Parts: sequence; C-alpha cells; structure tokens
Amino acid sequence: MYSAWRTALISGIATAAAVAIAGVSQLLKSSTPDPVPVAFIVGAIAITAPVASIFIVLAVRAGLLLARCSHLTGRFALIIAAVNVTVLCILGTARVETYAIKLDMPSPQGSHVEVPLLFWLIVIAAVLMPVVVAYFVGRIARNRANAI
Repeated sequence: MYSAWRTALISGIATAAAVAIAGVSQLLKSSTPDPVPVAFIVGAIAITAPVASIFIVLAVRAGLLLARCSHLTGRFALIIAAVNVTVLCILGTARVETYAIKLDMPSPQGSHVEVPLLFWLIVIAAVLMPVVVAYFVGRIARNRANAI
C-alpha cells in the first residue's frame, strides 16, 4: 500500500524522467555543434524537469484528496503515473499554429499578437488532467478497498 503522498511522488518522478528523456532526445537530434545552445537546452531541461515534477506531485495529491483516498495499491499508483505521463506527452507534442507560421500569411489591419485558442486549451487540459486522472483512479481504488 502506498500513501497518497508516495503515489504523488511516484508520478512526479515519472514526469521528471519523461521531461529529461524528451529533452535529451531533442538535444541528440539537434544539429548545432556550438556549446552555447547546448548549454541553454541543458539548462532548460534542468529547470523544467523539477518544476514539472513539483506541479504533478501537487496535482496528483489534490486529485487524491478530492477522491478522499489516502492509500492505494502499487498497481493504482503506477496507473496514475503512466496515464499522466502518457497524456502530458500527447499534449506536449500537439501541433499549435505559432506566430512563426503566421509570418508567411498576409497580416490583417490590426497588428495585435494573437495566441491561438488551441494553445490555451492544451494548457488548461495539461493543468487539469493530472487532477482528474488521480481523482478517478483514487475513487476506483477507494471503492475496491471498501468492497473487500
């Protein structure tokens, strides 16, 4: 049996590992031999991985608190981590039409910067998804524990 905090830490560690692996794979695909961009990429990985991990820990803990689930079996703890990492990887690789793509298009009369709606939807989904996943898995785990 894992406590809710330990389950949240498992999800956070899995997220940090996924961010680090994605960053390293991006670095290996890079064709820039200069050490300065490589240092920026490594620095970004070093900052992003712990921040994403902390966010996931707090989000999973919040979802488990909402589900009133204090202990989970190892299987449910790993399910939460796997689903969160999978969903966040899918959301992180979604195509968003950026400003650089719009440079080739003729600009309208107003020259304001427009952030695409899809970008905001992905951000909202990435923020809410770990809470929702932890809530539903926590409810299922709690119901199974009460049925025994």
